[in-house]
Amino acid sequence: MALHTSFRVGGPADLYVEPLSVEECIETIRLAQECSLPWIVLGEGSNVLVADGGIEGVVISTLRICRITIEGTLLTAEAGTKVDSVVKASCEVGLGGLEFLSGMPGSVGGAVWMNARCYGSEVSEVLEHVAYLDEFLELQTLHVTHPTGGESEGEVSQTAGFGYKKSPFQGKPWIILHATFRLTPEDPRVLQEKIQQYRQDREKKGHYLAPSAGSVFKNDRSFGEPAGVILDRMGFKGVRIGDAEVSPLHANIILNRGTARASDIRTLVERMQEAVHRAYGRTLEPEILFIGRWES
Repeated sequence: MALHTSFRVGGPADLYVEPLSVEECIETIRLAQECSLPWIVLGEGSNVLVADGGIEGVVISTLRICRITIEGTLLTAEAGTKVDSVVKASCEVGLGGLEFLSGMPGSVGGAVWMNARCYGSEVSEVLEHVAYLDEFLELQTLHVTHPTGGESEGEVSQTAGFGYKKSPFQGKPWIILHATFRLTPEDPRVLQEKIQQYRQDREKKGHYLAPSAGSVFKNDRSFGEPAGVILDRMGFKGVRIGDAEVSPLHANIILNRGTARASDIRTLVERMQEAVHRAYGRTLEPEILFIGRWES
């Protein structure tokens, strides 16, 4: 799995499959179920840490399920589409709203699942609807409505379930197939300037120094400060275990400096959590998911 994750670490999957269509994806899942094999769906693998022991069962990659269609101000992208590809496509036709994701690794499915957020914006703000498979592999659609201020008392908006890096898809065996975004007409030159600014900021923070998963921890607003600021103050920049290193430019990013093992990265994560807990009595929540054959 080191070949299929942004950390460039992780042992082998028992079986790795790249379906060419939604139909093939569904058929793969059905076959896995018939054979009583565990399975998991992954996109770019940008927010996961796969164990050195690999993954039991079937890994189903969505990377070849990546079509983009645009109708008016609506852009629809399949789950495996790279986030950067969607940003580029929307910019070329003068549609704004997704440029804050520029330079972010990952796929559309992952961005929706996490409700990806940066630079004060988040995916759910421009999300129109999401097609997904439920636990019975039946096609469903989640329609996202945005509060207008005119809701009557007791009325719950369908944005319920979306929050800070949270979505209704987390904790459920649902599979995101494609997402439709409602965007806003904007001058392509202005959009390109924004994209360049965001990319430069990511470069400045060291996102591209070496393989990584971006931010390791969510920002706990009750702290009053971003996780990176707290970890920097505690001296974590440059701390290293093997080839796993906390970025010297941003203390909330862990880099693979060459031949890091997943266990090295996880040990660093736990060491950072323990230090913050001792100092503040609070536990930092990881953004990255730990998957695969971990010993404990």
